[in-house]
Amino acid sequence: MIWETVRLSLRSIRRNVLRSFLTLLGIVIGVAAVIAMLTIGSGTTEKVKADISKLGSNLLVVRSGRSAGHGGPGGLEQVVRPLAEKDLQAKLAVTPNDFGTYAALGKLAVLQQKYAEAARYLSRAIQLNPKSPDAWLYQGQMQHNQQQSAQAEKSLRQAIQLTTDPSRNHYQIQKAYYLLGRILMREGKQKEASAQMQMAQKYLQADLSRDRSRVSGMQGRQSQGLGGAQTTLSLQDTTVNADPAAVQRLAAFQKQIAPVVADSYNNLGVIAASGRDFSAATSWFQSAAEWNPAMPGLNLNWGRAAFAAARFGDAVMPLTAYLKSHPSDTPMREALGISDYMVQDYRGCVATLQPLGAQLDATPQVSFLYAESLVKTGQAAVGIQRLTALEKAHPDAASVHLALGQAWLAIGKAGDAVRELETAVRLAPRDPQSHHELARAYQAAGRTADADRETRAWQSLRAQTPHGSAQPAAPRVGPGAPSTPN
Repeated sequence: MIWETVRLSLRSIRRNVLRSFLTLLGIVIGVAAVIAMLTIGSGTTEKVKADISKLGSNLLVVRSGRSAGHGGPGGLEQVVRPLAEKDLQAKLAVTPNDFGTYAALGKLAVLQQKYAEAARYLSRAIQLNPKSPDAWLYQGQMQHNQQQSAQAEKSLRQAIQLTTDPSRNHYQIQKAYYLLGRILMREGKQKEASAQMQMAQKYLQADLSRDRSRVSGMQGRQSQGLGGAQTTLSLQDTTVNADPAAVQRLAAFQKQIAPVVADSYNNLGVIAASGRDFSAATSWFQSAAEWNPAMPGLNLNWGRAAFAAARFGDAVMPLTAYLKSHPSDTPMREALGISDYMVQDYRGCVATLQPLGAQLDATPQVSFLYAESLVKTGQAAVGIQRLTALEKAHPDAASVHLALGQAWLAIGKAGDAVRELETAVRLAPRDPQSHHELARAYQAAGRTADADRETRAWQSLRAQTPHGSAQPAAPRVGPGAPSTPN
């Protein structure tokens, strides 16, 4: 039976030689193509590893967002620092042994790079209260800036050890983990450095997560976080010895197949987005951009998916590129403005939303973020003017009163700040931040008893919320919501 089958097969092959040859050729080409694709992927990965390893570990990461200390970036801080320093010096004259005042003055001196002055203040702060992590953190930051790695490592480890509530001061302890990781990387302790960097990233994401909740209402749905597929490339020493001619041929072949591969990734992204898995879609679109960044429509797909997934940092670049060729697309401009705000690029937010002009008033939430960004970038008068208009149109929006109170307090108008923050507390009595800001305003206005009362209220509300889970209320302003990509 078997031999009969073999004879029939051979006879069929002899009778159809061309068809048999073409079938065999198709199999060979198919297998060769699969092997070539796998080889290209592996070779590209090894090349990337080699390129990255050449960079070394002594890198400086530049990102938009908060400055080294707590506070908004840009012009407003330049206004607040001299005012704060003057007030702190006056307070120090009254209470010469106040730990907090010395720590705050030390922090300001570090930000201004007055290291001799900072060292004196921080040393005194640590002497007065060695159990507080703040002064240790600021001292570690100063020593890191001065390349005093051994002393900085000691100070930063002390700050980490003394921190019992990582969420305080907007998770400022993430800075200690980050700087410690940088020091350990320079010392060649890659494993421990990686662990410190992971902790820094964890607390940074926790801080951003709290901020993202402030605009969760703007998207008409709950924030989906920063989920999605992530690829980690290990930085190991890799040596690649390749023939230059072979490398050139490989590059030419990659260029030839790039449009096809990019189109495949783009299709996968569209499929994921149609299933409302926007985080996975964002990852697919990113992969498509690596192969063919000029693909028509890719920046729009990528930016919309990242924004819908609340991956605001990933949305900025593609939306910026898209708006260069489509400047009149208002919904995408609003999405980019929101994304800039959420990654704390307040100058970018102002630049993005400013061209909308009067259209901003049609979407109160976006107008609110624009006004806050104006204040944070030193344009306090214009920002306060817009916030005041929003307050008149939406008098029951606690977030507007809170932002307006913070703005008045930042420019030294304590009485106006008290008025707005008292309204914010009345409208949102369970919001710890409103009580905290009102306590600061009372203190600035010289109403010590009221400041103490609000401080106790703030502490009580914080104690009722598990550490790390407290989130400020979303700044809903009126019934409108910004246009969201579908």
